[in-house]
Amino acid sequence: MLFRSAASLTGRLDTHILELRAIYRERRDAMLGALAEYAPDGVTWTVPEGGFFTWLTLPEGMDAAKIAPAAQAAGVSFIPGASYFAGGGGARNLRLAFSYLPPDQLVEGVRRLMSVVSDGR
Repeated sequence: MLFRSAASLTGRLDTHILELRAIYRERRDAMLGALAEYAPDGVTWTVPEGGFFTWLTLPEGMDAAKIAPAAQAAGVSFIPGASYFAGGGGARNLRLAFSYLPPDQLVEGVRRLMSVVSDGR
């Protein structure tokens, strides 16, 4: 049969959505836990209830775009926040994705990034 009933697709879709939510929650929690463990004083971040990213704010005087090359050299990439501020600003902000990588790689990435942040202070 080429077509399935809407009810059978809905049941499978609901199950799939629940599975994905659990995966993304685990990844988000791994990133947030690593930030709590490795972030130096002055670094803050959001705790997203949904989505695929968290926003990080660097300490006063730091610029996300300026530390991006050192982070890249350490094997970590992020999007500097200024790209998202239409009216200017956002230099201290960066967007970190947690949706793609498994928890162990997220933890290691945060550890490396926070080492770059600490060195850049």
